[in-house]
Amino acid sequence: MRTEFRPARLVLGLAFLLSAGLYLAGLAGGDGVPWWTALPVAGGALLLAAVVGLIGYRVRRARRRRAAPAEDPPPAG
Repeated sequence: MRTEFRPARLVLGLAFLLSAGLYLAGLAGGDGVPWWTALPVAGGALLLAAVVGLIGYRVRRARRRRAAPAEDPPPAG
């Protein structure tokens, strides 16, 4: 069985890893990044994942439509 590639999950996972890294860097006192910057990054990650998910859904739907032959053409007239 082959699984579908879901780019939104990849984007969301990478963005939350970045958010967690920023949060941990803020707690450790390094990089001069305030701890609260993790919150806007997480919100932006959700928004970006939603956009990527919608684009991915539309691409998969268009591929399925092209691959499936028309079963019953509409009646003429």
